[in-house]
Amino acid sequence: MDELEKRIQEALSLHRQGDGQQALALLREALHTAQAARPVAHEDIAAVYDHMARILMQQEDYSEALMYYKKALVHERWARKAGRQNLSITYNNLGILYSRQKGYRKASNAYNKSLRLHQKYMPSDDLGLATLYSNMGVLATERGEFFLAQSLFRQTRDIREKALPPDHPELGDVYGQLGRTYFLKGHYDMALDCYQKSIAIFEKHNDTQAVEDLKQGIEWLRRRRGEE
Repeated sequence: MDELEKRIQEALSLHRQGDGQQALALLREALHTAQAARPVAHEDIAAVYDHMARILMQQEDYSEALMYYKKALVHERWARKAGRQNLSITYNNLGILYSRQKGYRKASNAYNKSLRLHQKYMPSDDLGLATLYSNMGVLATERGEFFLAQSLFRQTRDIREKALPPDHPELGDVYGQLGRTYFLKGHYDMALDCYQKSIAIFEKHNDTQAVEDLKQGIEWLRRRRGEE
């Protein structure tokens, strides 16, 4: 592990401990190291920008996060193949950022760019592709495009069911998301089935908040159906 990677890992450790400001300070130091040692455009520089943007997005400093994501894109466009794969991830993260700001058209454009790169550089059963489909499904749900959302969540489910253990939390997530779209379209039996699958998974992981939220969803479902 070289000096740049050590600084990045130290910064990420600080961020996990809740010290985002110190993490950003270390990443700025790492950026200076990378800029001094690497070519003008390099994926290592892009990686530092990406980590900074992610921390800033979690802090809801969206304008600063957007600036660093755009800088990461510049370097990733000129990098070799590995950097081109990272370009897809950065577009996905941009989609999340725009979606949080209710910039749905920009989010959709970013996700579609990410999807095209995923399809070009990564296998069709890649878990990163499942995450992208899930993010696109959330966006479609927020825009009221429930049939599209269902299709995207099914694609997420299909990839995860093949790649992950049957009780993995990411399967619990997608069952819950798919259940919500069925509920919103009035397909209550299908929604209930998805909610119950999701609850069974999260109970195994003692995720009490997720279980409580899902049970609340089932309660709303039963009220819609006129049940006591």
